[in-house]
Amino acid sequence: MRATVLEGVAVALALSACGAVASRPLTRDAGERHTPAAAPPAARWPDQARYTLDLAYDPAEHAISGTERIAFRNVGPQPLRSVWVRAWANAFGGCDVSRARVTVRGGGSLGARRRSCTALEVRLARPLAPNGETEIALQIRVAAPRRPDRFGQFRGASYFGNAIPVLAVADKRGFQLPPYTFAGESFYSLTSAWRVRLRVPEGLQVAATGTQQGGRDATGAVTLVAPRARDFMLVVGRFAVRTAREGTIRLRRFSIPGTPTAEARRTLRTAALAMRSYARWYGPYGRPEVDLVEGPGEVARGGVAMEYPELVLTPAQPTAVAHELAHQWFYSIVGDDQYSEPWLDESFAEFSSARLPPRQVPNRLRDCRLPDASRVPLDGSMATMTRGGGGRYVRTVYIGGACFLRAVQHELGAARFDAFMRGLVASHRDGVDTTPEFVAALRAAAPGNAAIERLLRRTGLAS
Repeated sequence: MRATVLEGVAVALALSACGAVASRPLTRDAGERHTPAAAPPAARWPDQARYTLDLAYDPAEHAISGTERIAFRNVGPQPLRSVWVRAWANAFGGCDVSRARVTVRGGGSLGARRRSCTALEVRLARPLAPNGETEIALQIRVAAPRRPDRFGQFRGASYFGNAIPVLAVADKRGFQLPPYTFAGESFYSLTSAWRVRLRVPEGLQVAATGTQQGGRDATGAVTLVAPRARDFMLVVGRFAVRTAREGTIRLRRFSIPGTPTAEARRTLRTAALAMRSYARWYGPYGRPEVDLVEGPGEVARGGVAMEYPELVLTPAQPTAVAHELAHQWFYSIVGDDQYSEPWLDESFAEFSSARLPPRQVPNRLRDCRLPDASRVPLDGSMATMTRGGGGRYVRTVYIGGACFLRAVQHELGAARFDAFMRGLVASHRDGVDTTPEFVAALRAAAPGNAAIERLLRRTGLAS
């Protein structure tokens, strides 16, 4: 999600910056249980969530407010007595400011608050048995801060990055509740189905995850639908919008009014090249649309761009555009725990953008160095990567991780490497990848390969 200066050269980076779920009507009351036939426990829960929101946008307050209903299944091994909701907007001011105000209206009650109110416990009305379904109903109000950021205000527009409350993920370690980080990303959520009705004043454009169904209704509302998305991003404001197509995918560039038309066209050409190339290397995008939104000049304390499902905040710089669009495969389609294992999306996004023709997208991996596990392992967490400063995160995860993937590509050869990557994406599509799973897949693709084993040991990905 971000751009940094590396050895005097401006480098556009995206410092961030699944299981398909069918969308179906929500007909049960909040808190009502339904337990179908038993299924084996999953690795992560709750899952198969369906988010239904009815919101209104207030341009004077730069706020969205309304109702949010979350239906989900307990695919874990034990009864669920509570779930956690990530209200990431509260990182901007903490509990005292409460940029995200959340009230539980059905299905449970509000419990503990952690991580400066970015983690809110919802105690379920009754324990939810394994494989059971229920729903919680929330009343929410989220107000963007004045500062220009991925969650903030810029040129009169409101950017609601990671602002809509989402379910936290639990696994055998329990619910994962990392802190918010402004150095990169902390986000970790499972692919879900989304339906968002948003009332917006006439004359304002909406860039969003998902696609719009039909036009505005009698109240001025638009309905946005995303059958498979980990999160839901909204940007509302006055933009100049240009559209292009890459095969079946619609590309939309949302530019600040007054931006030269030629610049928007260049951005769309870069986007088309990236989407075409990534689909060839890694498999189909599988979504009908992606929005490229011009955003603030700085994102998350030093960045310039940021990824979301089916939407990226990016300047016109080709390196930023290409990096963020690669996140549509590595973070959006193939998910990961961005706080615990940031390399699984950032290294892959940076490597992918560097594979594009350098005449269109400058290559930033010349003379790059592999990470040294004796100093910092490639799969270190955000806490490890940001300890002590000094550019460790960018140097290790962005450049070093991309350098590792380039070395793997060189060892396997381009055709064999692309086959490996297509298999990795296919097996984790709309799911979650982990370092052990990546290592196992690589070893299966190159059994007994001594050079691959040396690379894994050098970077700390395997012993």
